[in-house]
Amino acid sequence: SYPGDMIAFKGKAYLYAHFQNTQALWSVQKNDTPVNTNLIPDRPYLGHASNNTYWHTAVDGGKLFFSISDNSNNKKLGIYDGSNPVYIADAGGSTNYLTPEFITPLNGIIYFKGSINNSCELFSYDPVTDKVAKHSNFDTIYIDNIWNLTAFNGKLYFYAAASGTDYELYEYTPGNAAPVLIADINPGAAGSMPNSLCAYKGKLYFSATTATHGRELYCYDGINPPRMIADLNPGTAVGCHAWQRHGIIGYKNNIYFRGDDGNTGSELLKYDIAART
Repeated sequence: SYPGDMIAFKGKAYLYAHFQNTQALWSVQKNDTPVNTNLIPDRPYLGHASNNTYWHTAVDGGKLFFSISDNSNNKKLGIYDGSNPVYIADAGGSTNYLTPEFITPLNGIIYFKGSINNSCELFSYDPVTDKVAKHSNFDTIYIDNIWNLTAFNGKLYFYAAASGTDYELYEYTPGNAAPVLIADINPGAAGSMPNSLCAYKGKLYFSATTATHGRELYCYDGINPPRMIADLNPGTAVGCHAWQRHGIIGYKNNIYFRGDDGNTGSELLKYDIAART
């Protein structure tokens, strides 16, 4: 069923999954059978590697925000308060669909990556004014678009590719004209591919790759350059296998992720923030 993007909302877990060749948004309570929420139309499941897998959810202000796609693959922003769903299809009156991905709340505003006429943009939705706004044109600045949009310290972070740096970590302050490169973690043309961004306890954790250490766990405090926490798998081998959204999770002063120390294979590992081990 390829369940994904699971999130807690009003005593239930919501998730996307496919069943009997259709894709839908499901809800489930403890010890109960999953139920089709009917918040999005059942549509043909086109395969795990297709655009159907780009579903994203977020909870803010007592509402569930999600991506909805019709049978023509036109994606909209869905809003659900537990009773009645609302669907936002356009951008400031445009007839183009938003194709929302990486839905991210920040200070009461809902930010998300959108695409209009194959142009990647950053959008925001204000639940108070019920308005959608388009931010700076990311497509004219970057070779490739916004990935893993994450809120941290009142700003938005993501990874993207720009001329000369490939995929690296960027910061965007809402209201500013353009994002800022945080660091060229893997110097040169090849990018570090920062992924699985997780804001927890005053730091931003993520996985990144360098030519010297391979892929490992990193953290950023918002001021000093990002630092590698440890070379878990010495040399250029992969020590942190976090590639997908929510691949790194903070819980009870620990950071959990899929990792490999070179001895036990790929397992669930934790980093103790206090002990720094």
